[in-house]
Amino acid sequence: MSSIAQAVAIEVEGVPLSATAMVAGQQLVLNGAGFHKRGYFKANATALYLPEKRTSLDAINKLSGPKRIAIHVLREIPGSTISRYFLNDFKLVATDAEFRNLINEVASVGAIYSALPRVRKGDVVLIDWVPGKGLIVTYNGNPMEQGLFTPYLTTPNSELLYQIFLRIYAGAAIPEELQRNLLGQSVSMTNQTEH
Repeated sequence: MSSIAQAVAIEVEGVPLSATAMVAGQQLVLNGAGFHKRGYFKANATALYLPEKRTSLDAINKLSGPKRIAIHVLREIPGSTISRYFLNDFKLVATDAEFRNLINEVASVGAIYSALPRVRKGDVVLIDWVPGKGLIVTYNGNPMEQGLFTPYLTTPNSELLYQIFLRIYAGAAIPEELQRNLLGQSVSMTNQTEH
């Protein structure tokens, strides 16, 4: 078995996900994974990588070190639609005060997604938090540089923005089954592999 095959921990909707990820020179572990639906369609497989496993958003936010949200696209979607999804999701989980404080950062994220003509099945978006550097978004391995991202978002609010990304992808506003899978409380959305 190859080292790549050995590194695969689980599969979500046919997407193999590694047991670990390297961010800023630190090895992270797969906390959990699941699929996100938009309407009737499965839009993406999402994986959460952390320095250590945690089972609540509060514990994840208190955890020091880098973090990664990995989004594996399951169907073709226009970039403008993704930008609209992000804005709607952000408004759903952020307070009015957070939205006002992060208006420039939100505009930059919207510009990143709008700059993509469309995403296709198999594309990968990584949203990484790196303490001391900030927030970086990569698309198929290339840093997305738009607005305040050059390539890192280094504003004083970048950590708050990452916490809101965590709420969007693993918070109480998402379906309970997906949240439990990302928080490592369930594996109902995954296929486990044996090594």
